[in-house]
Amino acid sequence: MNKILICILTIFFITTGISVAEKNECSQYNKLTQNYKYTKCMKELKKAAGQESKGKNFLSNLNKKYKSIREKAPKTGSEAWKEINN
Repeated sequence: MNKILICILTIFFITTGISVAEKNECSQYNKLTQNYKYTKCMKELKKAAGQESKGKNFLSNLNKKYKSIREKAPKTGSEAWKEINN
């Protein structure tokens, strides 16, 4: 029984290791010993995917989201009164 369990676990770990390695193109570099090459490769992948620019303008993106939400929200009484008087 133990031999069968060990064989099944070994096959499972081998197949998952291969599938994880195929997903990441930077897996050819060791993260601990070749850290510079690994991080450079990951930055290039993020640039290609367009994920690097997400965090740069966080405050300006937040301001745009607030303005768009505010435009969609119902107006307060004072804002409606100002429009009626004009």
